[in-house]
Amino acid sequence: MRKIAILPNHIYHVYNRGINRQEIFYKEGDYVLFISKLRDYFKKDFASLLCYCLMPNHYHLVVHVHCEQ
Repeated sequence: MRKIAILPNHIYHVYNRGINRQEIFYKEGDYVLFISKLRDYFKKDFASLLCYCLMPNHYHLVVHVHCEQ
């Protein structure tokens, strides 16, 4: 896997998909848990979640990075 520099004051499109396009969210509770984890992570000052889109087999996040890790 290649390493990508995450730079402060940049906006990133982060996405992931299930293997062979298989579902990663099976029921409503899976979406709720994922959003809960996003809220926990983005309470930190490192980055802000600008928007997200969750679908049964993948998700997209638009993230603004504030400062270096």
